[in-house]
Amino acid sequence: MFNPSKISFILILLSAACAEIAYVTVYETLVITETAYSQFPPSTFTPSNSPSLPPTIPPTSADPTLPTAPTQTPTSTSTPTTSTPTTSTSQPATVDSVGPSPSSSKSSEGGKTDPVPSSCAPISVDFSAGQQLPSAFKIDYCPQNAVVKNGLLNMILTQECGTTISLANTISKYGKFTVVARMAPSPGAVTAFIFIGPSPSDEIDIEFVGTDTSNFQSMYFVNGQRIDQLAQYHTPGGDLSVNYHEYGIELLADRVNWFVDGNVVRTLARTDRGFPVNAAANVRLGVWDGSSVSAWAGTADFSTGPKTSFVKSFTFTPYC
Repeated sequence: MFNPSKISFILILLSAACAEIAYVTVYETLVITETAYSQFPPSTFTPSNSPSLPPTIPPTSADPTLPTAPTQTPTSTSTPTTSTPTTSTSQPATVDSVGPSPSSSKSSEGGKTDPVPSSCAPISVDFSAGQQLPSAFKIDYCPQNAVVKNGLLNMILTQECGTTISLANTISKYGKFTVVARMAPSPGAVTAFIFIGPSPSDEIDIEFVGTDTSNFQSMYFVNGQRIDQLAQYHTPGGDLSVNYHEYGIELLADRVNWFVDGNVVRTLARTDRGFPVNAAANVRLGVWDGSSVSAWAGTADFSTGPKTSFVKSFTFTPYC
């Protein structure tokens, strides 16, 4: 006969048994978890030191909270120890193999192929002795109007053009040049012997205008600008288109000297007003048509033929 009271009692006993089993299971799980957690103290139990990550992986630089793995310190210490000797040993070998050593460079400075010693030697030509224009010079324009014949360099001004001969890129900042010559006569003809630097040019001049065969003019420019508004005039004596004289310019650190026949006729001392200190980069001599400044040079008349300046000799002495 079905008895509900007995069935209820049996269900109560089964529930109690299940509860006891569940309690034991939960307790064992907690014990196991606590045992595992106790192996990694909270201060070091972080993702970077988790057993699931290799201990050599460094923390991400974007996260400053991640500590550096303990194994990184010996690794970074050993790397410089290995690489430093290798670098210091190989670098000198590379430098020596691709370039001259200081001793060989010093030796080269005194060698025959070095241009400095030879460029510091004077450059001289004597046309009256049959010499030709040295290769150090170049004719800047109208080469047909720069002709060496009969022991003279003829610098010719025609209606088409004049000519300029230059000794460019001299090695010295200071120096002296002299030229034995006579000027081109006739209005409009300008004969010039000059020192001139790179643009904007420092310039030191000796110039002759064909309307005045008794005087030559000395002048200078700084950065292309005239400092003394008027040239100075010098009278060597006689007709300068007929008689030869030696004209010269000397640039020094503290002054400029203009010469005629070995005598100083003008000295420009270096002052704060402006000084053509960079003028000695180039030496030029030539003739040109000054008709565009006729108030100064006169107007050329080529119906009477070309106008010619004659040069016997030239010398440039660098002060190295």
